[in-house]
Amino acid sequence: MFSIKELRKKKLRGIIIAYRFISIVLIGMLIFSLKVQADNKKPITTIIKNEILNPNIVMLGDSITDGYDLDKYFGTDILMVNSGISGDKTHDISDNIRKRVYEYNPSKVFLLIGINDILYENASTETVFKQIDFIVNEINEKLPNAKIYIESIYPVNSDWHDYYCDGVKGSTESNIIIEETNDLLKKYCEVNGYEYIDVYSSLIDDEKNFDREYTNDGLHPNERGYEVITEILKKYM
Repeated sequence: MFSIKELRKKKLRGIIIAYRFISIVLIGMLIFSLKVQADNKKPITTIIKNEILNPNIVMLGDSITDGYDLDKYFGTDILMVNSGISGDKTHDISDNIRKRVYEYNPSKVFLLIGINDILYENASTETVFKQIDFIVNEINEKLPNAKIYIESIYPVNSDWHDYYCDGVKGSTESNIIIEETNDLLKKYCEVNGYEYIDVYSSLIDDEKNFDREYTNDGLHPNERGYEVITEILKKYM
């Protein structure tokens, strides 16, 4: 049997061990809490460079993307985000790129933009190209793990005048700028290692206008147009 003195020593030893255990647990919790707080304070340029754990695709663009029913044409097996906004020009994407792209930390980004710059701002080939280059560089810097796909700008047809803006740049002049810009984008992708997707060639008629089979208004694809586009894009999904 233990004496009272020995029992007191054992009790004291137990209290000390328990105290040490609790202290270790509390210190561990404190370290974890501080780490979480530090991570939350990291700028997005640090956080979003982490490895992509949940692959998803961001479709970035204007009304052509906005009106693209991704679930209908691609199904729901692929996690896709429609980040198109009707009326957007290149600078609109640049101004709001964090919410449109970065927050999704995508594994792939499909970019289709520039037609509204050409039609509504009379932007030149060089201007549109430089703006797209800026967007792509921003994405590549902030999301180095994401693969970037640049779609060719789609053609237009004279029908779009009757729907949207009679009296502005005609379809022939616009299509010349579109074709020139697409040529620059193709070479740009070849030099910089991005994927260029030529959708333009599959949508034009013999006059290099947006084939009326694929559009109802001369600007946006109709159901048949989206079917053609989908078949092209699926190869890169």
